[in-house]
Amino acid sequence: MSGFAMFSLKNLSLLAFDERRGVDQNLKDIYLIDKVPCDTQMRKNLDPIDPEELRLAFKGSFR
Repeated sequence: MSGFAMFSLKNLSLLAFDERRGVDQNLKDIYLIDKVPCDTQMRKNLDPIDPEELRLAFKGSFR
C-alpha cells in the first residue's frame, strides 16, 4: 500500500514521500497505512519489480 500511495500521491521522489510519512494523516485515513516504511525499505521492495509486469494493468486503465 505504501508503494501505491507514493505513486498515487505523485511524490517527486522517495525522499519527498519519506518526509511526508510522519505528518500526512491521509496515509493513515485513506491508505490504511499504520507504519510507512523508510525510503531504503521501499527501494528494497520496489526495485526488483520489472516494469513490464505492470504494463498490462496500465494499458487497461488508459484505454
